[in-house]
Amino acid sequence: MQQVVIKAGLIALTVAMAGSAARAEVGYAWRSAGASAETLAQRFPAPQGFRRSQPTPGSFGAWLAGLPLKPAGASVLLHTGQPKGRQDVHAAVVDIDAGARDLQQCADAIMRLRAEWLFAAGRARDIAFNDTGAAKPMSFARWAEGERPKPQGRGLVWSRTAAADPSYASFRRYM
Repeated sequence: MQQVVIKAGLIALTVAMAGSAARAEVGYAWRSAGASAETLAQRFPAPQGFRRSQPTPGSFGAWLAGLPLKPAGASVLLHTGQPKGRQDVHAAVVDIDAGARDLQQCADAIMRLRAEWLFAAGRARDIAFNDTGAAKPMSFARWAEGERPKPQGRGLVWSRTAAADPSYASFRRYM
């Protein structure tokens, strides 16, 4: 089994790569229909003399192995959209829409990957992240029902201020 390290700022996600180079069963909602790209598993084959074990179909590991990559040699961009100073310290760039706002940095990228997989796997109700103040879960399920968090004192309170919307576009606004 091969391990691949995906670095995002000071955060590094070590992915145990298992299975074949085939795409995972669960899709990638940000991709346009018919888009093709080399996957993480295709770019980083098992070393000579080794083989990958089959991941559980639909698992997070299978989904990560099937992540679409930008072409080899693609630049890593900072949250500002500018190229990172050192371009010699990464092996691949995931082909994912990071959005136009300065909101996806470091651990946010890892949270996004996990949430994308849960959403694509039909497990949107499992998407929740703790707020940074009271460390209480901020669930996508509540967001999708039209509730929005507002600061109150040292914590957050939820109130219904929007129409219910469980769509992918709503999920992206939540993220």
